[in-house]
Amino acid sequence: MSEFEQLINKMEKIGGIPAEMLMPCVARHIGKVSDAAKLLCPGHSGELRQSIKTRTETVENGVRGTCYTTKEYAAYVEFGTGPNGQANHQGISPAITPAYVQHGWMMPANAMSREEAEAYGLGVVEKNGKVIGYLTNGQQARPFMYPALKDQEEDIVKAIGSEYGKRVKQL
Repeated sequence: MSEFEQLINKMEKIGGIPAEMLMPCVARHIGKVSDAAKLLCPGHSGELRQSIKTRTETVENGVRGTCYTTKEYAAYVEFGTGPNGQANHQGISPAITPAYVQHGWMMPANAMSREEAEAYGLGVVEKNGKVIGYLTNGQQARPFMYPALKDQEEDIVKAIGSEYGKRVKQL
């Protein structure tokens, strides 16, 4: 059992840290995770980056900070898709094992412009001189949420440990 876990056990015996004491620390650090995620977030338009939000709330056993995005496609960026995602998913959370489609597919022509498709390296499918779709084998993972948390992990643990230390001194 680590020193931090021992400290947590002792704190639980003497009443823990009141949520109102821990809330500012958690809010500050989940904000740092959000800032890091925004810096790491790939994309051309900035739409995904701008959708990254935070929430801090009191829960049964303490305080929870959540960094999240409201974009449904964020998971495809984070974990990758198709054969390309399966082959290239370094940096994703080791606690997650995505299931990838094992074959390529065609996206409809109205999914994006020809210029965007070519910029992404997609195959252009034409019929009678008209674009009918774009071929893809998926995209490699471009994680931004998990690395943002992982990069802040040591600072978060130290900060919460410091809050526990303050509480011990109070008691």
